[in-house]
Amino acid sequence: MPAHLFTVPAMGHAVDAQSNTITLFSVLEQVGGPNLPLALPTFVIVTLWQREEGEEGAKFFQRTRLIAPDGEEIFNLEADFRLHKIRHRMFLTVGGTPFKMEGRYNIEVSIRREEAGGWGEPVAVYPIQVAIAEAPSATPLLDEPPGT
Repeated sequence: MPAHLFTVPAMGHAVDAQSNTITLFSVLEQVGGPNLPLALPTFVIVTLWQREEGEEGAKFFQRTRLIAPDGEEIFNLEADFRLHKIRHRMFLTVGGTPFKMEGRYNIEVSIRREEAGGWGEPVAVYPIQVAIAEAPSATPLLDEPPGT
């Protein structure tokens, strides 16, 4: 199986045309808002794989799931790819994801070869913490004298 090098969700990305390096913007570690449910605008999940010996041109399937704290599967997305080069990037764009409760959500990434029947254990689990953000207090900027 290809070696999993990383999985990172981010609000945006760019690929440099000359060096082919990627830059991720606003990496998702936590999500917060004034109340539930929360919905993120479109974000991307980037996964990098490295080919192992004997896998050149082989076809693989990647499954990416988001699991809520109560075990509910929020999404289950599959994509296929072939390993023609030593490394392969997957960019999965996700939009309008609902976060209905506070707690730890997990992005799970699994892989299987084309000929394989089922999915094994996830090769990566990336946690995103969801919490209600407290509203800022209405504290005056200056102390007012008593009696005013």
